[in-house]
Amino acid sequence: MNPTDWANRLEPALAAAERLILAVYERAEIPRRLKADQSPVTEADHGSSQILVEALRRLTPEIPVISEEAEWSGESVPRFWVIDPLDGTKEFIAHRGEFTMNLALIDGGKPVWGLIAVPLSGRRYVAWDRQAYRVEPDGSWHRLNPLMPPHNGLRVAASHSHPELVRAWCREQAVPIRELREAGSALKFVWMAEGEIDIYPRLKPTMAWDTAAGQVLVESLGGHVLRWPLGTSLTYYSDQMVNPSFVASTPGVPVKFVGN
Repeated sequence: MNPTDWANRLEPALAAAERLILAVYERAEIPRRLKADQSPVTEADHGSSQILVEALRRLTPEIPVISEEAEWSGESVPRFWVIDPLDGTKEFIAHRGEFTMNLALIDGGKPVWGLIAVPLSGRRYVAWDRQAYRVEPDGSWHRLNPLMPPHNGLRVAASHSHPELVRAWCREQAVPIRELREAGSALKFVWMAEGEIDIYPRLKPTMAWDTAAGQVLVESLGGHVLRWPLGTSLTYYSDQMVNPSFVASTPGVPVKFVGN
């Protein structure tokens, strides 16, 4: 089965999860509870997780699936799926519209196939091996253009919770900010793939399911997702889901990594 077939075979499950998510999103008040790490979770997170995990197990029964909203033994395996069934739960609860579904295949520590679904637009972003596509709601596939070096200052992305930290980092790096955009979820990787931002520094911990699909998308278009401050590639292992700080960027962005 080729990578395009994976996306097409997963589409019914993605559409079902999307319908569930949007049905919950339409409520004026979205019930939630707090997980052990004090992050919120909703019935949309759990429902989407169940749909997507089952679909991946049917698609590739030999590959384990790790979901943010399902238990995992912590076993070390070389090849696995990692998914966030509703990335941006805080923004979802606040009705900000900034939420996605993220799916990525990891092989030997490297993310090799990724899909980001944007429920409010109905679009999917699918990437693997130097190929990246936007899939429209009508099912048409459109190849995305390679990322270009920035000019006249940088368009910077940050999460809602850390914009001042990002501004301070840019000052230390002598990175000229032309525009700073804030968003939750993997939408920041989508913005970069669409040519709307040049750099996304993430200076606080994230999890593998937050970033792996976005990393495939950005790297497939010639960009970089590198650990900060080491400048080495962000990698993923099934017995360690926590990410270090990282910087995602288009080619030619002047970041001073250790050893540069």
